[in-house]
Amino acid sequence: MVPAESFAVQLKGVIVGNSNSSLEIFQRQSSTQLRASGLIVSSQTTATLKPGVALAIPFSIDSNATGAFTIQARNNRRFSSSFPSSVTLDAGGHAEGTVTLTAPSGTPSGTDVTLTIVAEAPGGSDFNYVVLRLTVFSEVTDIFPPVCHVTDVSAECTGNCSLSTWQLSANLTDGYGTGIESITVRRGSGTLTTTVVTGADGLNVTLASYRASCCSEEVELVAVDAVGNVGICSKSIKVKSPPCFLRKVIAQLKQKF
Repeated sequence: MVPAESFAVQLKGVIVGNSNSSLEIFQRQSSTQLRASGLIVSSQTTATLKPGVALAIPFSIDSNATGAFTIQARNNRRFSSSFPSSVTLDAGGHAEGTVTLTAPSGTPSGTDVTLTIVAEAPGGSDFNYVVLRLTVFSEVTDIFPPVCHVTDVSAECTGNCSLSTWQLSANLTDGYGTGIESITVRRGSGTLTTTVVTGADGLNVTLASYRASCCSEEVELVAVDAVGNVGICSKSIKVKSPPCFLRKVIAQLKQKF
């Protein structure tokens, strides 16, 4: 048990050398006197900290002492907070209070924050604290992936595929969701260009244009919105082979030259 009066912490041990006969005794002691706090600060919460929404976090103080106890609350993210400057403990030694913590509206989901609530007895005779670790979670309302609509495919792929190209045009939108964050080519070796315009309904539409060699017959575009929903747009073409009689002519020419 930790003693009620002031005390020091002492550590004694033995360092064992290469052989059991080689022993070195050491001792360390804290340079200051310590004293256990007679003040108990308690707090816990199962609520979620949401961006832009104030979260009320209750706390309680128990002590044999009475009077006005000074309260401080701080967090490592410097989020806005409010709390009583003091709480009063009457006979019975119990008081309660509330810390209100607000994460900025643009705080990314998954951000962690450490909140420390400190209570100090009248005259600074005693103090204690409690530490809470919270995580910011954004409420997910967008559960639908971006939508891709292929508007045009043009291909003139005959003969030697390396000498011709094909092109795809598509419109991608996230509707009333969080908006498309990125569009990448997951399959295909062509070139992708995108332009964002405003549609007739006021929603953003991403115009995608993809151009590739006819040797690269497939393309798969991947669109990801702000909360991670994934939409896929894919298309493949079939390179036309020369007619049978033309293949024979080509073969004869190869043999001749």
